[in-house]
Amino acid sequence: MNTPPASAYWSYWHAPNGGNWTYSQSGSSSRKPPLGSYEGWSFSLNKTASTNPPPRVAPVRP
Repeated sequence: MNTPPASAYWSYWHAPNGGNWTYSQSGSSSRKPPLGSYEGWSFSLNKTASTNPPPRVAPVRP
């Protein structure tokens, strides 16, 4: 089994439909997303809460 390195960082993001991603200061279990909104995750190496990029997919309904 491969374990991610210690420098790996997961972040949780949320956004309204057609809006911008917002970094969540708390985990997904403490948030109830509004109907029609989006939740996203970003995985990076050698990043922190302030440097981790938002999800690459735009929070826009097709």
